[in-house]
Amino acid sequence: MNSNTKTKNSALASRIADVKSRLNLSTAQMANYLGVSVHTFRKWENGERGASATLIRLLDVLGVMEAMAPAVHDSL
Repeated sequence: MNSNTKTKNSALASRIADVKSRLNLSTAQMANYLGVSVHTFRKWENGERGASATLIRLLDVLGVMEAMAPAVHDSL
């Protein structure tokens, strides 16, 4: 893995950890929320695997939803 890829994966891992923390979700809940296995989510969370454009967009949407309607996440 080259340094550019490591940097991107590390930035993704930080972003995922931030969203997971803000939504107060466990690893299993966050994986389920995103529709992926816990194994895949952990690889993203640990910076071992890069993400697709779809995941990045989903994180963007979650941020917008959270800003516009924080109560939506209370039902998780």
